[in-house]
Amino acid sequence: MHSLLSEKVPQLIRIPRRLVDSSVVTPKRRLSPLVAQASSAIPPSANLPIDGSVSADAVVSHIRGYLKEDLAGQFMSLEPKQIRFVDLPGGSDKIKTTGTFRVEIQVGHLKPVIRQIRVVPERASAGN
Repeated sequence: MHSLLSEKVPQLIRIPRRLVDSSVVTPKRRLSPLVAQASSAIPPSANLPIDGSVSADAVVSHIRGYLKEDLAGQFMSLEPKQIRFVDLPGGSDKIKTTGTFRVEIQVGHLKPVIRQIRVVPERASAGN
């Protein structure tokens, strides 16, 4: 089971999420055009708030997607309680911003499998 996770699950798992609408979060106020332009420039490395969160359930769902391609992986039992977010503040169990986060996947008494979860902004669909 441990080797199956190590082989089939990529080191980096991308999970797209919708961003929080900043117009709802920030109150409207009058700014000079130069100040408004400067304040709207968000550095690409900034962790932006997402709509909802990424939980252990979502991580398990993505991992199962990788495992379903393997016959043994289709029957592998993996539960959200086996997922631990390593570097979230305050021991939180949900990711609430974009960015890259480490998770441990605990399989029995073996050394945990470490993977990176990258939460990225969901692309807007063409119909919207």
